[in-house]
Amino acid sequence: MLIDGSNANEVKSQMVEHLKAGYKWVAFNPYRVNVKEDIHYFKELPSVINHCEKELDFFKPISNVLRSLDVERYEHCKKIDLHVLSNEILRLPIEPFKKSEELHLGLANGELYPVLLKRQIIPDEISNYKIYEHKHPGHQVYEIGHELDLAASFSTYKEANNFFEQHLVNCSALVDRAKPDLTLIAEFKHQSDLDVEGIPMYNSALLLKVAYPNYDNDQRRKVYEVKDWQDINSLEIKQPVLAKFNTSNSQLEFFDGNLEKVVPNEKIDYMPLVYFSTKQVEISNAQKQTINDEQNDKSLFPKMKIQ
Repeated sequence: MLIDGSNANEVKSQMVEHLKAGYKWVAFNPYRVNVKEDIHYFKELPSVINHCEKELDFFKPISNVLRSLDVERYEHCKKIDLHVLSNEILRLPIEPFKKSEELHLGLANGELYPVLLKRQIIPDEISNYKIYEHKHPGHQVYEIGHELDLAASFSTYKEANNFFEQHLVNCSALVDRAKPDLTLIAEFKHQSDLDVEGIPMYNSALLLKVAYPNYDNDQRRKVYEVKDWQDINSLEIKQPVLAKFNTSNSQLEFFDGNLEKVVPNEKIDYMPLVYFSTKQVEISNAQKQTINDEQNDKSLFPKMKIQ
């Protein structure tokens, strides 16, 4: 987030007032210098997500922006021991939300940072097992024609897997153009959301197995390649959450879409964090010193607890 230096104190004051009024999120254009009129405020995560999807903006928690603008004014923003942080990361079942980012670097500034928190799935959470066929004779050009069909549904994994294996044999006998992609999913006790290829979205189901027909030069035909995505005996789901290192107890804490604290292995509503900005706030010009020197009014920075 890039903020106009001459407008920085106004932005900061505006954010504090919105935070007091119950707003939690800010959306902004990540490709330009932002003044206060460019920044949009939201109380609920779905609202800021909808805005970003339409406007292609990015978003942050207000608390992250305030911490970046004036870190030293917040008592709980102490220097983080990277060795302690690294050990805490190793202790917990987490991984980066974006594979290209490193957890210890993202969490080292004390801000809320997106991670994937793994949660073990118990059998009672699964309602049924489904096999889908994805047909696309035009290959990936879906306009030529493609469809997703439910091939079968079972209450047990054993039945579903047996059907999948037999159906794979039957589909292998088809001409190449008619061979569908196959997916086996475990559906939770609500309707699943699938993409056009039958892959679960928003953690609404678990992908267990896929089979794709790929051309084999030796056999001169398409042959199915099967990949197991999860072991049925150790199912897990990766939940997007926000994490923050608490310097008071040297532990990582996790927060949901309402910025309420959650604990590992707790069920958490899916958080779409694709438009979450992890880049530090920057001041755009030589007037950067105004953030700390000009209009140095401590009333803009009340000692409030900010998640």
